[in-house]
Amino acid sequence: MNFVRAAAFVLLVVGSASLHAQRTTADSTPQTPAARYAEICPGPRDTDTGALVGRVRDVDDGSLLPNATIITDWTEYNLAASPSSGHRSTISAKTSSGGFYLLCGVPINMKLSLRTTRPGYLTMPTPVTLDERLISNVDIALRRVDRAAADSNTRPTKGAQALDKVAVNAKSQMASLMDRSGFNERKIMGLGAFVTADDIAKHSFSDLIDVLQGVRGVMVERGPQARSTSGIARPMPFLKGIGGGHSQECIPNFFVDGAQFPIRRVDDFADLSNIYFPSAIKGIEVYSNPGTVPMQYDLFSSTGCGSIVIWTR
Repeated sequence: MNFVRAAAFVLLVVGSASLHAQRTTADSTPQTPAARYAEICPGPRDTDTGALVGRVRDVDDGSLLPNATIITDWTEYNLAASPSSGHRSTISAKTSSGGFYLLCGVPINMKLSLRTTRPGYLTMPTPVTLDERLISNVDIALRRVDRAAADSNTRPTKGAQALDKVAVNAKSQMASLMDRSGFNERKIMGLGAFVTADDIAKHSFSDLIDVLQGVRGVMVERGPQARSTSGIARPMPFLKGIGGGHSQECIPNFFVDGAQFPIRRVDDFADLSNIYFPSAIKGIEVYSNPGTVPMQYDLFSSTGCGSIVIWTR
């Protein structure tokens, strides 16, 4: 009887150890990115999409900010259609009482701009790109408008010398249209190629085509494709476009100071080049890839080509 009980006890111990080992092995099995995504974003998942998670805080006191809006958008294209078609997609979410946000269905391997808004706070776009891990943590810090304004004012420190009052007569100067459009913010995000006035000043460019031919994504054609209606070969800038399911050279969509400058042939570009010399140009933006063009300059869905934005002095 004692032997039987002892044997049963050993069997019980061995069985428990075996079961524990099985559980340990099962628990240590790493989850796939898709499984982790399904845990936080239940329901169907589109191919090549992931999620962004994070918290929004006050940059000065570290407090979590509820009711902040997180938003991002991009352009999706149907490459099978001829000509190609596209539409704008947008997703957004509000932070919880603990400052937490979750965005599901965010495309991976695409440069995006994450924008955060909350009344009384300054905002700046946050560039982000999801990879094959599908989930990325992006925490965001906002600053209150009144605190930013207070920091911009100079305050006398203890022991500072008092100075006599000085009267200054000056005219306020409004920021240029290029600066007000968000040129510098887009340049920081790096979604396109950018040329500044300083870049132009470093070279002896003779005309607009000289400026553009060194910019990333621009191809200057001087052969048959660039012949004008008169048969004269003139240089013409092209971008890689999308049409008929394959890439091809296309005539960019041109904008000057935010307004579209229609160019459908080589002679039209010659007119543009004759009007805007390098000395009159303050900045240039070149967007050659789908999904990188700012919404206000995005005509990919109708033309199948990227955009070149020119800013004048």
